[in-house]
Amino acid sequence: MTTIKRRLGSATLALALMTTVVVACTPGPSTPTPTTTPQAQLCEVWDKVEEAPPSETEAVLVKDDVVAMAEDTTVTGSSCTASNAKIALDGATLAEGEEVLSEQGNAASDKVAAVTGEEIAAGEPVLENISVNALSAELGIFNGAFGIRLRGNVNITLSGVTSTIGFVGTLNDLDNWSIQLSSTGLTIPGMTVTPVTFSGTLTVSHGQPSLDLTANASNVKIGDVSVTGASINLKASPTTGVSASVAGNIKVGPSTANGTVAVVFDRAGALVSAKADIAAHLVGTQAGGKKIDLQGQLKIDGNATQTAISFSGAGIVGDLQVNQANGSLTLATNKATFVGVLDVNQGPNVVRFNGSIVWDGITAYTPFLELEGAGEISGTLDDGSTFAVKGSLSTVVVGGQLRAVVTGDFQVGTLKAVGSATVETNGNTTRLEVDADLKDTGFAADLSGVVEITDGRAELIQLNAAVTGQVHLGDVTLSGANLSIASRYGSTLDVDFDGRLDVGSRATLLGSIGASFGPNGTLLRLEGQLSGSMQLDTWGIVDFSGSVVANPEQVTLTGSGGVNLINFPLGIQFNGSFTSRLDQPSWQLNGQGRFRIASIDVATARLSLSQAAGMKATRVGFYFTLIGIPFYFEADFYLKSTGGCEKVQLTGGSFLMRPLLSTVLDDVVGCPVYN
Repeated sequence: MTTIKRRLGSATLALALMTTVVVACTPGPSTPTPTTTPQAQLCEVWDKVEEAPPSETEAVLVKDDVVAMAEDTTVTGSSCTASNAKIALDGATLAEGEEVLSEQGNAASDKVAAVTGEEIAAGEPVLENISVNALSAELGIFNGAFGIRLRGNVNITLSGVTSTIGFVGTLNDLDNWSIQLSSTGLTIPGMTVTPVTFSGTLTVSHGQPSLDLTANASNVKIGDVSVTGASINLKASPTTGVSASVAGNIKVGPSTANGTVAVVFDRAGALVSAKADIAAHLVGTQAGGKKIDLQGQLKIDGNATQTAISFSGAGIVGDLQVNQANGSLTLATNKATFVGVLDVNQGPNVVRFNGSIVWDGITAYTPFLELEGAGEISGTLDDGSTFAVKGSLSTVVVGGQLRAVVTGDFQVGTLKAVGSATVETNGNTTRLEVDADLKDTGFAADLSGVVEITDGRAELIQLNAAVTGQVHLGDVTLSGANLSIASRYGSTLDVDFDGRLDVGSRATLLGSIGASFGPNGTLLRLEGQLSGSMQLDTWGIVDFSGSVVANPEQVTLTGSGGVNLINFPLGIQFNGSFTSRLDQPSWQLNGQGRFRIASIDVATARLSLSQAAGMKATRVGFYFTLIGIPFYFEADFYLKSTGGCEKVQLTGGSFLMRPLLSTVLDDVVGCPVYN
């Protein structure tokens, strides 16, 4: 086993600089005859590595369209034909690339490996919440074919915690590779109770990355929802985002139901929502020996801290035959409490009761159960949630007609309000024109609109709330907002805000965004598609369009926008994410475009805009004339929003000529150049 490193002493460098013109005029080696056998492929790379091993700045073409750099290069075996022959690259960088002439226009000059596209290396993101932490590669013959075997670990961020997971895998090319992941003990705050072992794959197919991890956990707890004997499947991709499904036995107070909780994370890995629709059976015995037994559907909607649960079912409450029970459910250890309305069969009629039922272990009881009386009107939705008003009835004259008015407390799903509504009854249909003020939401709003209830079912809910002042959720501020609450034919409530959304002073967006409220009526999250502009430090992103996911802890914007600057004559379209976590913003946007600075003009350059590095043109390949010869170089350009550059870091090209280039390029581009 031999470790190979590039070394160049100062005397050798001086001699090389003095004789560069002569060497450049000497015909270079002929292009190798294309090879196809695995052994010949390995030997071709072996010869290249022995002659000029890859370094942190010098690349070697190791496979069609793949170049490699490394901190250390080690060859094993006495020759490329030895049975144990392989090339190990520690601290590896693998990138899309090709060989180009080291001297422009001189076909006889040596070829150098040039980086032309995406990279896999330590610190490089794969998805917004996944980045490579360490990477090594082995080149050799595996299972009868020449290939590249990958080893290392990745960082995965979920619920604000970053975990490291080891991997092994294979690479065909930079657009198609796959690694097997295995963790020792990974914790997801707000989800896993104890560390669990995940395994799965991180795959890139046709340039699109996707993550698929599975684990088994004895207990998972998301908000108020506990799942035992859980099977967890975590997925992530640019198109679907980050999500998890948790299947197992879901505790519903003293009962259990088999089902799946769907968990959604934002692109940065923060837990946003947990939802489930499951069949539930709640049964207990009253003190007198009679049963309370309801079967139906449970709808769960919450996050890591709060959970809103609605129940819709039927069954018996003692001697009462319950045709339909709709309301909210609160869960505690071995206990469930229902509050809502119960439609009870009494002969040919159905009578509506307001009631509460508690299942506590094997026992059950009703703290209250009373007929819906004067001043009480309610309508149910298919998912168990309700519209209800409870107050006092009076009569008023409106437009010369006597109208009934109910004044009191309103509830729409988990939202609460206080005010009044005119009541008009026509046959089995009751129409209410609502005028009330929302309460306990954290913002002030006047609620108005129409509700129609037929045979106890809310057939139409069309309510709007003009917000007074602003709505705040973590780093998000909504201004000039209007809240819309709508449902037709008993469907689940659609709750949306229209208005202007600001993320601190960095983003201003317009549009409609969906809202979810917790069991106490407080705002849980915002999700939707918006457009507008962003200001990331001194960089302005115009025509931004994309998705917004916000909760009290974090807001993430994912989409695309344009930048027009002096260095980019054709403009740039960026794609990526911006995340703000309680005034700790971070962003990573990526794009490509024509790049120009001074005499350097590149048709396509890879660009990134991040909080850590600002605007960076990565490994820009260009020819620059020194001592009368145009040599090939690569460099990272760190740019200013006003045009020009902050600094230039040389990353590739002729290692003989880079020291000379660093002394003259700064005068050309107008900023410091480092070798």
